[in-house]
This record gives sequence, C-alpha cells and structure tokens, in this order.
Amino acid sequence: MTVSKRRRTDTMSVTSGRSFIGDTPTLTGVGEKGSRGVASVAIILFKTITGAGALAMPRAMHDSGVVSFSLMVTGVGLCSHYGCLLLARSLDMVAKDDIDIATLGHHCMGKAGFTMAMVVCFLDSWGGAVAALRMIAELVSPMLKEPDIFGHDSSFAQEWFVILIHAIVIFPMMLYRDITQLGWINTLGIIAMMVFAGTIVVKAILSGNNLEGRALFEWDNTAIMSIPVIAFSYDCQVNMFGSYRDISGKPGEKAGRLNTASMIANGVASVCYIIIALSGYVTYLDSTSNDVLGNLPSTLDAVKIMFALSVLFSFPVVLLECSTIVQEHVIRPLLVPRSGEGSEDEESFDEDDEPPYAQLVNIFTNLFIISSAATVAAFVPSMYAAFAYVGASTATINTAVIPPLYYLMTIRKQYPGFSILRTHPDGFGVFQGASAVQEEEEGPLLSEEEGKSFRIVAAPPNQWLQRCAAVYLICGSVAMPFLVYVTAVSS
Repeated sequence: MTVSKRRRTDTMSVTSGRSFIGDTPTLTGVGEKGSRGVASVAIILFKTITGAGALAMPRAMHDSGVVSFSLMVTGVGLCSHYGCLLLARSLDMVAKDDIDIATLGHHCMGKAGFTMAMVVCFLDSWGGAVAALRMIAELVSPMLKEPDIFGHDSSFAQEWFVILIHAIVIFPMMLYRDITQLGWINTLGIIAMMVFAGTIVVKAILSGNNLEGRALFEWDNTAIMSIPVIAFSYDCQVNMFGSYRDISGKPGEKAGRLNTASMIANGVASVCYIIIALSGYVTYLDSTSNDVLGNLPSTLDAVKIMFALSVLFSFPVVLLECSTIVQEHVIRPLLVPRSGEGSEDEESFDEDDEPPYAQLVNIFTNLFIISSAATVAAFVPSMYAAFAYVGASTATINTAVIPPLYYLMTIRKQYPGFSILRTHPDGFGVFQGASAVQEEEEGPLLSEEEGKSFRIVAAPPNQWLQRCAAVYLICGSVAMPFLVYVTAVSS
C-alpha cells in the first residue's frame, strides 16, 4: 500500500525463481499464485496444526483437568488465530505475496527484524525435529524390547540407538529438494491422524470408564506446563506466508479470506484436540502416559508404526525450512557477491548466481541439523518435555510476539506519523506529519498547516486492532519467559 507518490521497494530479496540449493523453488515458490480457495487453505493449515502434538493431549488433560484443559485449548487456539490474522493484515499492508517471515521482518524492522525471524524460525523447526525424534524413539523402542524381537537389555532396542538409526534414514531424505512431489506426505499424515483419533475414540467408548470424582480444574505448575504443550501443537504462523501466496485474491486484499481459513482451521483443530484428549483420558485415567500411543496394547502396534512413519516421512518438509534459512540467509551471503546495486543495507543477489559448492553446502548443512537434533533428542527426558520446551519458547514467540510486533512495525513503516492514540471523527487515526501523505493525493482532508494539506491516502488499519495488538505483544513477551521457567521447574 502506497502512502506517497514515492515508490516503495523491498531491499531484501531472499526468494527467487531458482533455489540456492537446487533447481526447485524454495518454500515461498511452490505452486501457482492465488490458485487455492478458502477451504483448501484451511485444510492445509489444519494439517499443520494437528500433528504429533495430539499424542500429548490426553496427558495434558490428566494434569490440568477437563475444564482447565478445554479453556487452555480454546485460549491457545484463539491466540493462534489472532497471530495468523495479524500476519495476514501485515502482508495486506505490504501488498506482496512472494515474501517470507524473514523478509517481512527486514521490511518493517530492518536487520533486527530479519535476524529475529531467522533465529526464531530456525530454532522452532530444529526444536520440532528434536521432539519428533524423541517421539519416534518412545514409540519404537518398547516394541523392539519385546522378548521375541531384541529383548529389554539389547543395545539395538535402546532409545538412543533408535534415534541414531532414524537420523541415518532421515538424512538422505533431507537432501531431496523437490518438495512439490511430496504431497503424498500430507495425505499419509492425515490418514495416520484419522486412524489414531478413531482408535482412541473407539477405545474410550469400549472402556466404559467415566470421570466421576476426577478434578475438573487444576492450576499448579504441572497443569500450567500443559499450556506450552498445547502451544507446540498450534505453531502454524510461519505457514501463513505460503498460505497468503496460495490463496486466491489480489495481494493487499487477501487478509479477509485468510482470516476465514485460519478461523476454520484453528476452530476445527481445537474441537479435535478436546475430543482426542477426553477420549484418551477417559480410557486410561491415571495410567495415561505422556504419549498416549504408548498406552495402546501390542495388538495395535500397526497404529503406532503408521503414526511413526507419517512423522518420519514429514522430515524433508519440516526441516526444509530450517535448512533453507541457514543456506539462503547465512551461507549464501558469504559465498555469493552482492550485485552492487542499492544501499549498503541491501542484501540483493543476482537470481542466476549459483553459489560455489552448493551441493556440499546442502549436505553439510543438513548433516549438522539432523546430527545436532539427534544428539539433543537422546538426552531430552521425554517427548512431553520436548513439546513443552519448544511450545514455551519459539512457539510462543511465533504466536504471541512476532505477529503483533511485525504488525505494529509494519503500520509504522507504511503510515509514517500515524497515531493509534488520537482518533479522527471519521474513525481513522490522525497523521502527524507531512511526510505521511502528499497534498495532491486523494482522500479526506484532515487539516491544513503552513500551507500543507494532510489527507488520508487509504483507510489505515483499525485502531482498536492496533491497541489489542500492543496489549497482546506485552502479554506474549511476559508469558514466554514465565512458561519457560515453569517448564524447567516441572519437567
């Protein structure tokens, strides 16, 4: 959106038609622009939300109580949706659909915003890999310890060995860059989730148990730890950039449709999580484990294997973001000379530049990512703790810090002099400087001062939404260290 006759241009070009690591597009270059409807985008976001985190929901309900858990899921779901809405509004103001979160950060906050997004997204993706490896180990190791397989004391059945083997299997898959051909992974994940949810619900019906005499509301450290576990599951905000690009509509006019898709995805996911949690808790009561699949008998090992495989095969997609951040935004600037155009703050590169040793960089980057994730996963006490740490730190930042911060800073960038504290009779904010608009631009006349006309070029963002975003940013900034502290004390 333009606020003067001066043309605004992005100074950071981090996505191009050809990826640094091969001939396939990067995450923001997949598919046709504007080709998806609201329902299609909602399904993709729903699949992003409902993943391995569902395994920990019954335990979270056990620790916090049915009422507390339901309120937590509802609250986190609303926060997740609000974060998605703020990012969509930010992209509408920028009116571009070919940027990622790091580029938006650079646009509104310069290098500080770019670095913040890059570091948080890397750690978030990497932390998710640690949690996934831990989950696979907790699923597979007990099956291998059966007497008719390896036995309890065999090294081949230990969790660290399971993590090592899976890391070795995952590594060559991570080098596969043509993610446009990996759509079957989403299909496998949806099937595995449906089989898992159906199994848990049927088990609950057949168990004949009830929750009579059980606490409905708990609020100690163990119960509070359920919040970051839930937040881990709703960590979908980074995916909004691809969704904004894919959803139909013109750049600058997509926030409304994306808001609807996010509302559907987060709402349906919240209902599913409550059903899964209640079913698992009713079935196993005090025996509910951190990973509810661990409660299933050996006769249902096929369900465990299907779920583990769906997580395993999702690694190329999940870790592509982590790998791309390192290669595009850290290594590429070191290996590819700048084009020489623009200011010193610009990081533009020629699209046809092929960094030297690109394949070696790809190999060693992914080797570092998977080996470090596997090492940490071997020492994390449990899958539940891994979910909680990621949820308390990077997931909370992605949900409740980055979206309101970038939204407010984008307003400041796009509407210089705009105040959220003073209100014009028409309901718009008040511009406080001539730099905000030009005299010859169209718009309602605000005032005349020293011969200069102040006019609104386009309706600025809703002021109440901005004020809510400011409060949300403060709450998120306070909640993150508090949740990390509670997780450290409780795990």
